[in-house]
Amino acid sequence: MTAAKVWAAIREQGIELAVREGRLCARPSAGMTQETRLLVQQHRDGLIRLLAENQEAPRLPLNEWGDLRPCTLCRKLAGNGRCLSAFRGELRAARDYSPSMPGKPRRCFGYDPKPEDPEQSPGRERWPYLAEWEATIPD
Repeated sequence: MTAAKVWAAIREQGIELAVREGRLCARPSAGMTQETRLLVQQHRDGLIRLLAENQEAPRLPLNEWGDLRPCTLCRKLAGNGRCLSAFRGELRAARDYSPSMPGKPRRCFGYDPKPEDPEQSPGRERWPYLAEWEATIPD
């Protein structure tokens, strides 16, 4: 497998790579499997070269996503990959819920946008109709 194929596979998983102070960084790192970590280690130098060649800022495919957003752009996605909205009881989900595909765009009542998202309204304002079935109904 080449470094380019490893990079493409990592992006499909919703993981972003960057070089900071000569070190290869992944975000969110909690989303990486052990197999992916080994591939990154094996192709470290090639990945750093590829990232250096593609230095322009990462562009979000907002046109393709429409009003959908991936969990990776949500402030409530913890470093361990768990959803803090579910943990706090704001969603109808198990408290230890982790999205299986955090890079896949979706609609979520608990979405809290990171600064990279040009639309800064939270999920409850963007998709109020989700409250009927996704949000916890207070007693």
